[in-house]
Parts: sequence; C-alpha cells; structure tokens
Amino acid sequence: MRHTNCSVDNSVRLQLVAENPVKHLLKHMRGFTLIELMVTIAVVAILAAIAIPAYRGYMTESQYGVMRTNLDNLRIFLEDYQLDNGAYVNAGWSADGTTTTTLNSTYGWKPDGDNGTTTYTVVANTSGTSYDVLAIDANNSNLWVRCEDRMTNCCYPDTPSATSTGCP
Repeated sequence: MRHTNCSVDNSVRLQLVAENPVKHLLKHMRGFTLIELMVTIAVVAILAAIAIPAYRGYMTESQYGVMRTNLDNLRIFLEDYQLDNGAYVNAGWSADGTTTTTLNSTYGWKPDGDNGTTTYTVVANTSGTSYDVLAIDANNSNLWVRCEDRMTNCCYPDTPSATSTGCP
C-alpha cells in the first residue's frame, strides 16, 4: 500500500515497515551502477599494471643481492683455501645442496638465503692463480651473476654484451 500524501505520520510508516520489512529494505536499497563498477575495475587494473612489474623488479634485485652476497662469502673461503693450499680450487655447489669440493666439508661454506635454487660454480685457471665464479638460478636461467679474475669484474644479465659465459 503506497501513500502519496505527505502528511502521513511516522506511526503509519512504521506500520508499513513492520508489515513487510524485506519489501521496504529492497525498495530503499541502492546498488552500484554498471559505470561505477567499470570505473572501479579500470582503476584496479591500472594500479596492478604499475605494481606487478615493480614487484617483479624488486624480487629480481633481491635475488641478485643474495647471489652477490653468497659470492662474496665464497670469495673469502676461496682465499682461505688458496692460503692453505697455494692455489685456487675448482668448486661447485648445486641447487640441490651437493658439493663437489672441500669448500663445504673443510671450510664450511654453504650458500645462504637463496632457498636452494642457485648453483654456484668456481673455475680456477690452470696455474691456480685466479678464478671465475658463476651463480645461476636453477629455476630461471636468465637470472645469473658472473665474476671474473678473483671477483674484480662482475656482470649480470642486464650488463651490455654480457653472457653467463663471460663478462665484457
């Protein structure tokens, strides 16, 4: 029952609401228009288009940082090995945690913070006076750090003309 008279008092309105509260709620409830929903979705999409690549960039930079820190720690162990043995050693640490040298058993080196996804390789020159190291992510071959000549020259995938087999 609908009243068009403006002089209806509040007791009549309360009686109408009490008779059918669901109908009263549905009558006065407003939803979002299609335009409002489309604008909201567009704003969320724009924010996601900006945030997701930035997040991926931060994650990649943090992985490079972990690799470089582990390589710096490895350099210390290699220098200790050279002092004890007179030459550098070929060494390796695979992503599954197995090691091919005495770096882990004798000197206690173990990568930290890479969640077991990075393979580290040390290649000593034939005279044992220098070495190159390579850290490469087992899940993403485009994510690597290479350092040459006792870590005096390091490069990354974004270094111009650098490859995982040699720095420019």
